[in-house]
Amino acid sequence: MVREIIENDFEEIALFLSEFSDQRFSKEKYLNDFNFWWKDNPSFKDDTFGWIIEDGSQGNTIKGFLGNIPVEYELDKSNIMTYNATTWYVHPDYKKEASYLAMAFFTQGKDFLLNSTPSKFTEKIFLKLGCKDYAATQQSYIKIESVSSIYNFISKKIKNKLISSTISFVIFYFIMFTRLLTLRKDDFELKVVDNIDMFKRKENKLYIKNLNWILLDNDKKVFSISNKKEQGYIITQFIYNKVNGMRYIQVLDFDISLKTLDSVTDSIISYYRKDVDFILISNYNMNKRFSSNFINITSVLRPICLVKSERSINNKIITSIFGEKGFILWK
Repeated sequence: MVREIIENDFEEIALFLSEFSDQRFSKEKYLNDFNFWWKDNPSFKDDTFGWIIEDGSQGNTIKGFLGNIPVEYELDKSNIMTYNATTWYVHPDYKKEASYLAMAFFTQGKDFLLNSTPSKFTEKIFLKLGCKDYAATQQSYIKIESVSSIYNFISKKIKNKLISSTISFVIFYFIMFTRLLTLRKDDFELKVVDNIDMFKRKENKLYIKNLNWILLDNDKKVFSISNKKEQGYIITQFIYNKVNGMRYIQVLDFDISLKTLDSVTDSIISYYRKDVDFILISNYNMNKRFSSNFINITSVLRPICLVKSERSINNKIITSIFGEKGFILWK
């Protein structure tokens, strides 16, 4: 049977996810996530934690999980309450019951139901249930910072390790050489801040309401950037992907030119004091093969943000901070 989660379920859910999810994070990591998603979340107000598949005939009764995270955004001085589907996992023996979790999510009686991190399988289900991809026309870009990042992409196409490594080194050093030719120095002041209220907000752009909440994650930072000609902000997060070993900084939102962002990426990396393979910008409203030192990789990393709502926000600017990937703890 499918039922709503209660707080007493947290321990058993964390144990289930640590054993059956493909990420294989620890039980403690999931319990920390639950605190972040629900207990520490200022947007959570008597909402539903999510749903589980339960089989009382088995020793470990939980056989499936779908989390529900409420998040508020600001748009034109009004609030939009969203509900984000997260961590949809089902025991292999209970796959037929997986759709019941999706139906529970879609019938909770809330507007703006989101999924910005679907698998190919869940994407099809969410689209069939009435979601629209608000990032369908957006693009993904990366700025290469290591040979490993190139090898990670090429090795998926070319299985021979020697050939993949050789091609990766040639491409990397070519990129570094061309970067030297276009090197420019601008006197931008970059510093870490704890809010974006000091900046002018665009009328057609969504902003996360409780920015201090997502900044509980030390891997997320908000930067102010300014010189005599330009002033703005950059919101970033550092991600370590255990599956492919990549370490990168994702730019969640920014309101400066891409050329200006390109000129300060080294400074941003230095703030994190970590090795970085690339800088990622997703959900970006530009369609060029190259721009500054950023390369369009939409063909291999497609932006996606599935939304179901009676209200339309088609003419609004969607950034990577809109949806689960903008606030979840990517540890």
